[in-house]
Amino acid sequence: MTQWVVKGGSTAELTKALGVSPATIQQHLKSIFEKVGVSSRGELVAKVYFDCYDLRTRDNRIRIRDERSIRGGPKARNVGERTAPLQ
Repeated sequence: MTQWVVKGGSTAELTKALGVSPATIQQHLKSIFEKVGVSSRGELVAKVYFDCYDLRTRDNRIRIRDERSIRGGPKARNVGERTAPLQ
């Protein structure tokens, strides 16, 4: 359900997809908010971003600076270095 919130899904969309009532969706969201320590969908999205993605982004900046491989991507290259064209 958290992934659905992060992707911007509405209560109506999830209700239709799961075949449950809007009240059930809202109750599950409240439980998630309590467990995570947030009070809104926006806060949940921010928490997921900063807990999961921001750390990787900052680490990758350091890896690029140090010319090391980045997480989730190819080895860092020098700015002026060219790659072979795709064939």
